[in-house]
Amino acid sequence: MARERMITRTINTTVLEIIGVNLDTLETERKETVWPGRAKDIKYEDVESAFQNDHYAVATIHIVKEVESLYGMPESDFIAHAKIMPPRTTVE
Repeated sequence: MARERMITRTINTTVLEIIGVNLDTLETERKETVWPGRAKDIKYEDVESAFQNDHYAVATIHIVKEVESLYGMPESDFIAHAKIMPPRTTVE
C-alpha cells in the first residue's frame, strides 16, 4: 500500500505567562497560554485585550519560550476541509 501524501506547514508560536489579579478575590493569578506568531511580533495590547475582563486584570506578560512546530495532515483531509482560494497573481 502506498503512503498517503501529506500537506505540512511550519507554525511558530510563543508560550506566554500572564500574571494578573482576580478582581473578585484580589488574588494574583498566573495563566499560561500559547500565542500564535513569534515573540517579536506580539503586541501587548492584543494579549491584554484577549484576557482582561470584568473579573481579571492583566498586570504583566512574560515570554516563556518560542516554539517552531511542523504540523501536517493527509492530503485527502486537506482537500476535504480546506477553503478554495483565488489563484495567486504574479507582480512584475
